[in-house]
Amino acid sequence: MHIFITGVAGFLGSNLADYYLKKGFKVSGCDNLVGGYLGNVHPDVVFYKGNCEQTRCFSDIDDCIYCLDKLMTDKHIFSETVNIGPDEEPITMNELFKKLANKLQFNKEPEYFLDRPNEVKHATCSSDKARKILNYKTTVTLDESIDKVVNFIKKNGTKKFTYNYKLEIKNEKTPKTWIEQIF
Repeated sequence: MHIFITGVAGFLGSNLADYYLKKGFKVSGCDNLVGGYLGNVHPDVVFYKGNCEQTRCFSDIDDCIYCLDKLMTDKHIFSETVNIGPDEEPITMNELFKKLANKLQFNKEPEYFLDRPNEVKHATCSSDKARKILNYKTTVTLDESIDKVVNFIKKNGTKKFTYNYKLEIKNEKTPKTWIEQIF
């Protein structure tokens, strides 16, 4: 049997690939290396690398939920790979941090950690296929989506994040921030 894993260079994808290889499956996978390490990919995995000339964009759930529902329920759509999300408003993590910090009046500096090996600095998708077969369109801008999050936080307050589970897999592929529970 042959299995294809998207995100095969990430923590979950690479461990899943290792699991299926041990079970005798042929494994192929792709990853744009935004959150994964090329070194995580087992040598027996047929690997397809995404385009490294990408920029990050973010989606608001209100723009995506209809498309997800249509993908699951439309009998005329099957075996399709579709990127759902905007490709109109690229932003860096630093710019996003500044926007959030300003709106939340958060006066601390961001924390930086060492880059992952081969980390892609910019990633986005093309939504052309989603526009064509799902009638996708961005109706909520990034600033409007951030305002929704900020208003939610102001209304409901913040919660301290707590780990509710023990990390079961710790190996050379596990990010330091996960092992040390750094935020």
